[in-house]
Amino acid sequence: MEFTLRKGEAKGFVISRGQTIKISCKSGGQLSDLVFLNYHQGITLDRIRRFILKVDDELFDVNEEAVLKVTSIDSESNTNILYPGCRRRLYKEHFSKEKDGCRDLLASALGINTSGLPSTVNLFMDFKLNCSDYSFKTEISRAKDGDSVSFKALKNCTIAVSACPCEADSCRSEGDILVEIYDD
Repeated sequence: MEFTLRKGEAKGFVISRGQTIKISCKSGGQLSDLVFLNYHQGITLDRIRRFILKVDDELFDVNEEAVLKVTSIDSESNTNILYPGCRRRLYKEHFSKEKDGCRDLLASALGINTSGLPSTVNLFMDFKLNCSDYSFKTEISRAKDGDSVSFKALKNCTIAVSACPCEADSCRSEGDILVEIYDD
């Protein structure tokens, strides 16, 4: 199965244990978020001990079970678990705009309230860390056409993927996200 997400779209779906999900940036710089039901950012951080993902890292659920494993990262940009995903309130406070962010889009795609949505995995999102005051700032993505990140499902799970709707600041992005799900 494969589908394309245009900027500001999200889709939820189920994948089975052993399947691979590949998320590709069809146009350089388009950001994407991924989440699965019961994902737990804190447990994942505790287990891998960093917020930038690498090949062979695993993402954990609320029961401390590994659900997805990173099998490839073909991009110079970051795949990270630092941000919770943009949201309607953030757009209103920072940009005086009334629009859904990735959290809103992902929750809708999964048919749940945003309050029940876990933090997200951020694909193709770059940032700069300031170690002197422990702050971080989002930067324009270095992702190029065709960059991709792949995950293998270690158990059956319900996932949603979004193509970031942001039009301002360093998260601004243009283009489509290609999602491919296949058996190995």
